[in-house]
This record gives sequence, C-alpha cells and structure tokens, in this order.
Amino acid sequence: MEKCQKMPKFQCTICNFISSKKSNYNTHISTRKHIDAVEVETSGNILETEETAKNAAAGSQLFTNTTCSLCSKKYKTRSGLWKHTQICSPGIKPIIHVVEPVVVEEVVIEKKETPNNIETILSLFKENEEIRNMMIEQNAKIIELMNAKPLTAITNITNNNNNNTINNQFNLNLFLNETCRDAMNITEFIENIDIQMRELENVANNGYVAGITDIILTRLKQLDVSKRPLHCTDLKRETLYIKDKNEWNRDTEENSKIKNMITKVAHKNYRKIPKWREQNPECQEPENEKYSFCINMMRNSLGDLGDEQVRLDEKIIKNIAKLVVVDKNV
Repeated sequence: MEKCQKMPKFQCTICNFISSKKSNYNTHISTRKHIDAVEVETSGNILETEETAKNAAAGSQLFTNTTCSLCSKKYKTRSGLWKHTQICSPGIKPIIHVVEPVVVEEVVIEKKETPNNIETILSLFKENEEIRNMMIEQNAKIIELMNAKPLTAITNITNNNNNNTINNQFNLNLFLNETCRDAMNITEFIENIDIQMRELENVANNGYVAGITDIILTRLKQLDVSKRPLHCTDLKRETLYIKDKNEWNRDTEENSKIKNMITKVAHKNYRKIPKWREQNPECQEPENEKYSFCINMMRNSLGDLGDEQVRLDEKIIKNIAKLVVVDKNV
C-alpha cells in the first residue's frame, strides 16, 4: 500500500473550477472563458467579493471575508453574501480583483504515477504554394485525358479508379473556387452575428448545444449555398472546408477553426446578458422567478470545462455539418 499525501485544492469561485494542481488553475484563469466571466460579472453589477484572507494556521486556508464591499453588510456564510451581491447595486462602480488561487481544503488522495500528457499540435493546413501546384498538376492531367483517345479505350480497372479520383478532386476545387468564389469569409460571418434577446433566452431554456446551434444555423440558412463560409464534404468524418482570408482550406483533424467559431459565437451570446439584465431589473430580486432564470442563463451560456466542453462542441459541429454537407449530385 503506497503512502498517501495531502494535496491542496485550488478553486476559481467565478467559474466553479476546482483543481489539485496549481498549473491547471493558472491555465484556467488565463482562458478566454474565465476572462469573459469576470468581465460580464463586472459590467452586470455582479460584485466579486474581496480576496479571502489567508489563514495563519499551517496546512490549509479558508474563506473568511463575508463582508459586502459596497454596503459593508456582514454575513455568516459566503452563500448568504453571494445572494446579497446579486441585488446590492447602489450605483457604486464594482471593484475588480485579480483572482488568486485559494486553497479551499486538503484532500487525502493516493499517490499515483501519472504519465506526462504531451500535447501534440498537428498542423494539417497545406501551404498555399502546395495547393496551387496540386491544382495545376490535376488540371494538366485532365486536359491530357481530354485530348487523348476516347476513355473507352482505357481498359485497366486501376487506371479508371485513378481517373475517377482525379475528377472528383477537380470537381471539389471547381465547386469551392468557382461556384463559391464569392462566399463570405468565416470572420465576416461571425462579425455579422447580432445576438437577439430571444436567442439568449433560448440558450437559458434549452441549453448550450441547442441554443448556440440555433444561432449559427439560422444565419447559415439565410445565405445562399454559394455564399456560405463553410461546406462539409464528408458527413461521416465531418470533413469541413472553411473560407478564411479569401482562401478555401480544409479544417484540421481536430476541427480547430470551426471550434474557434463556436467559441466566439458563445462569447457574443454571453456578452448580451448585461443588456438583458438592464431590460429585466426584476431579475435582481431573489424572490422573482427571473432571478433563477438569469442564473440558469449564465450557466448555460458558459458551456462547460475540459472534456465536457469538447463533447458539447462536437455535438454542435455535427449539427452544422448536416446543414452544410455538399450535394455531389448537383
């Protein structure tokens, strides 16, 4: 039986993030999601409490400050203080604090040997020069075939299969670079999205996946197929081609470009919450039903963390791919 050692926990009270590793905590507070959460809480008069005082006793640190920095009211518990801050807004500009790691408790865990997780960044984007050379080579082969004897003279099955592959690749290039040459860039598509209040409320009612999917698909459906900034060529493998900086490129194996788009749309949705709170001031009254609705809206708009967030994004990608899959029979 291996010896057990005490491992501290580090917690971000804004995002409800807890980790036993300080490195993971430092990574969390530098994420876009955490920064946006701090920004929204500030702009929406959601007051962050003062940094908790460090316990002088060795071995652990506890939250001790339960005083509202706006009205100086004291509470016995942090939950009581948190509820109070939702309705305490006497017009004083909230104080913004840098969130530092706070050791909440000590947890006894078994000491285990864990392998180092090595992040491998796969760069699958082809260089522009390589793409141009590939297209020139394909076009040259097709012209050669067209000028040669009728294709019926080609009896070798392997050669026929190769020719079909070349033609299929050429048709994709023709579709993207000719039929869809006036398509919108993905960055322009994101910038043009203006989140409506009903869409924000839809996220609160139906969750992150359904809400964000609806925001994106609604805008894509408004565009002609040839004007859309992305197309799916293989629904099973979710192979996506995205137009960025006036060029069509296949997304990475991890679909990093489409995931980046989803993240930016989710941020736009989350930044709309302060405006909703202004239009619904009763949401700051704990006894009002809009109070809990607003809390649920904020939770659903943030999505989740780690592997769970990846799972949510993959569901949205699957929904998008179904809409933008290319009809190869046309």
